[in-house]
Amino acid sequence: MKKHFILGLLFVASLSVHAQPKFWPKVPGKATDIAVGPEGSVWVIGNDSQKGGSSIYKFEPATRTWSRVAGSGYRISVDSEGNAWVVNVDGNLYRFGGGKWERFSCKAQDVSVGADDSVWIIEASKPATNGKISRWNRQAFEPIDGAATNIAVAKDGTPWVVTMDSNAYRRVQDKWVKVGSGITDLGVGGDGSVYAVTAAGHVLAWNGKGWDKVDESSAIRVAVDPKGNPWIIDSPLTVNRRLRPCKAWAKSLRRTCRLAEGIL
Repeated sequence: MKKHFILGLLFVASLSVHAQPKFWPKVPGKATDIAVGPEGSVWVIGNDSQKGGSSIYKFEPATRTWSRVAGSGYRISVDSEGNAWVVNVDGNLYRFGGGKWERFSCKAQDVSVGADDSVWIIEASKPATNGKISRWNRQAFEPIDGAATNIAVAKDGTPWVVTMDSNAYRRVQDKWVKVGSGITDLGVGGDGSVYAVTAAGHVLAWNGKGWDKVDESSAIRVAVDPKGNPWIIDSPLTVNRRLRPCKAWAKSLRRTCRLAEGIL
């Protein structure tokens, strides 16, 4: 196992929040992927160079620091128990639990775990091309129809995907329904909130029928916490968490914002 995962190098020793324009406080350090579990744990893939990708870190709320975890990877997701699922640059899939990595017998380029612990992957293919979509049946990954590059899974196990031509789809009654274009990444929170990043770096929020623009930032990756707050990685590879006041949100989202903050 150790030959696939190498101890990470430097990322950041502590976390502090600084007020930023447009309510995106920056978290010091660099990252290339981010995941927030249904129970609230935050994990990132750093931006250093390791054999299996880049270093892996977990946020420790008690000390407000990032804790380096043995191993390296390329894409990351988190299950309901706060265990990380990681794909490395060789396409190997691992789950971190009990202080050790468990390897699965498949090849993947992306992975996502829903709040119901359903696990979906995009099977490995050539870089930046669509791979087959598969789901874990507790014994093996079984393919379904369709192909994509990125995947995010809702709290009820429904997959949302992005294809290489930047179209977004969600699974509805065993069919893929297109929900947007010009989208490069998706994130789904444990509360059911869905966010997207566009090719222009803008952040969008799903309102049930379409997308509302949350902000014109320079985002490249997005994850969502259990309260529906989006965390992004921007083009300088810095980590940012959305701060509200709620009045900064689109009108259709303000009630959801207030509920998440406990105002109502």
